[in-house]
Formats: sequence, structure tokens, C-alpha cells
Amino acid sequence: MDYTMEQIERIKQWGNEWHKGDMHRVYLNNGLGRLYGIETERYGSGNIMSAKLDGQPISNSEAKRLLSRLAYSKFWFDLSEQKFHCSGEMAGTGMMQKIVAAIDAKLETNGEREM
Repeated sequence: MDYTMEQIERIKQWGNEWHKGDMHRVYLNNGLGRLYGIETERYGSGNIMSAKLDGQPISNSEAKRLLSRLAYSKFWFDLSEQKFHCSGEMAGTGMMQKIVAAIDAKLETNGEREM
């Protein structure tokens, strides 16, 4: 997808911008579970009480596994290439494509300002 300047500005608002040498990235690690389609309810202790993936119930352990995989990954938008990238547990799993599709949908519909 080709991104407009307005869409790139929204991506910058959602993440943490980082520069080093000729690299210019926006890291987007908060809210990845929601973008992936995971919904959880939690006990006061923080443990998962119930979980859904794309609206369908999943086991608490599956939700924890998916959220852990996302937490131990890095997900960023390269401002020079105008492309999303990932590394870590998410790489090579197809998770990135689903998250990018959710981000693209938010950008195209001019949806929420928050990721």
C-alpha cells in the first residue's frame, strides 16, 4: 500500500519514532494484541479470565501464548521504505500480515486516532 503523508503522520502518532544513522523508524509495539484480534478479560491479579480471537473463544493458554509471541517481537514502520517490518517471535508466522491489514484498514477508513 502507498501511504499518504497524513497516514504516515498517524502512524507516527501511534508509535515511538527512532533515528540512527540513515535509519528512520516508528516502533509500534503497543496494542498489537488488539490489532491481531485478541480480546481478553482479566482477573484483578492480571491473569486471563477469558479470551477470544476474532470473536471466537480460545483457551486462556492460547491467548497467553499469542500475546507473549507479540510481546517478544519488534514491529516497526520504516519511514524510508514506507513498509512495515517485524523481528523476533512474530517473524515468519503470518502474524505481521494480519496486523498490517488491520492497520491499513484503520488508515483507509480514517478510523480511530488511537492504535
